[in-house]
Amino acid sequence: MAERGLTSRKITSRDFVKIFNSFDTDGNGYIEKKELDEFLKVMYEEKQGKKPSPPELESFKQEVLSQYDENHDGRFQMQELQKILDVEESLLGKYKLKEGPITSVDFIKIWTHYDVDKSGFLEQDELEGFFYEMLQPYNQNVQPQQVKELVSSYIELYDSNKDGKFELSELARFIHVEDNFIEQFRGKSELSKEDFNKLFNHYDDDNSGEIEGDEITALLRDILLQQNKNQEITQADLEGIRTQILEMFDTNKDGKLSRDEMSLLFSCK
Repeated sequence: MAERGLTSRKITSRDFVKIFNSFDTDGNGYIEKKELDEFLKVMYEEKQGKKPSPPELESFKQEVLSQYDENHDGRFQMQELQKILDVEESLLGKYKLKEGPITSVDFIKIWTHYDVDKSGFLEQDELEGFFYEMLQPYNQNVQPQQVKELVSSYIELYDSNKDGKFELSELARFIHVEDNFIEQFRGKSELSKEDFNKLFNHYDDDNSGEIEGDEITALLRDILLQQNKNQEITQADLEGIRTQILEMFDTNKDGKLSRDEMSLLFSCK
């Protein structure tokens, strides 16, 4: 049985796909022959702190193949390399996206996780990491070409402005998110204590007693969508309103909303 990955830290799915593609120079879906030697040189240097001599490289190669080459073909496909590089646990694996809607908080968690560079967009490399994880539960032998084709298909279908990347609203078109939780309170000039607690508890996803991080972002997204469900909300929009809301209602300036602070945002009986 293979040991824990050879890398000293876990890597994201985005970085994993980038690494695989960088060594799979002929694009055939395998790291083999000279590609494998180049990959192992990098791994050896990271592990040992020096470049390997030819005998050291050959010994290291046999050691790694014996541990991770599951089908004994002398090369690595994506699923085998994933174990070597110790890729972080799939976030999408926690959500059964095809079985029903996810909460708006979970949707924002997904967005935040895959927007690795925090640009406000899911760009090509981030999308490849995203769709690699999306394919894994249904295909244990994912090929790089399958990932690229899926990215291209989804961009064709859902990238409304044809810029080759996804904004927040474009991702929401194919991830089934729950009906806007705030919508049930439409028309109420004030929230009862019961309604307010229901609202607070829904967005307090981790039960910390405070609305923070992705929870605030999800709450503000739902507030904006209640005002106009067809508007194209971007990450920049949410960051702008988040700053305004926290300046007005975060009385202790800790970047979170307590129950008392959130009650200032929503009129309560």
